[in-house]
Amino acid sequence: SPLEDMHYSFLLGSRNLPMVPIRSLDCAEVPQTMRVQFNQLARWFFGPARFTYYLSDPATLPGLRAYLLATSAAGITAGWLSCAILPLLLAYLICFGDGLTISLTGGLLIIYAVQLIIVDKAMSDAARQADRIFRLLMYPITFTMFGIAGISGLIHLFRGDSGAGKTERA
Repeated sequence: SPLEDMHYSFLLGSRNLPMVPIRSLDCAEVPQTMRVQFNQLARWFFGPARFTYYLSDPATLPGLRAYLLATSAAGITAGWLSCAILPLLLAYLICFGDGLTISLTGGLLIIYAVQLIIVDKAMSDAARQADRIFRLLMYPITFTMFGIAGISGLIHLFRGDSGAGKTERA
């Protein structure tokens, strides 16, 4: 729809119009079941994945800025899809790579783990330490499911589905 947030921001961004997020609209409820969360992620994938549509929209101001925005959305799309295979690929490289590959992959995983810990510490909530550690340990599974939801969204997009359905607001 024209009010899909990424589409709308693409149109405004192509015209270099200023945008200010409205904090009161940033209070989406988290779905109660894994299935509903998965379906929500699949719908959200439509946002960046429609970058060619946004680029060809008559309301988009053509030019370099629009192409850069589309390239950014394409990168988000590719990154989202890569989440489905990256944890498995990294595990494979650690188990079956040569010495240099294992060292580089291990270094990447250490950097990534440190970033996760820093973000968790910075966004610390009232959760117990054990719950926070469990959340961090589950991250590869969560990351993979995010990517699989993107693949599901891509299939729905290719089938011509609308991607309609928004998160309920509190």
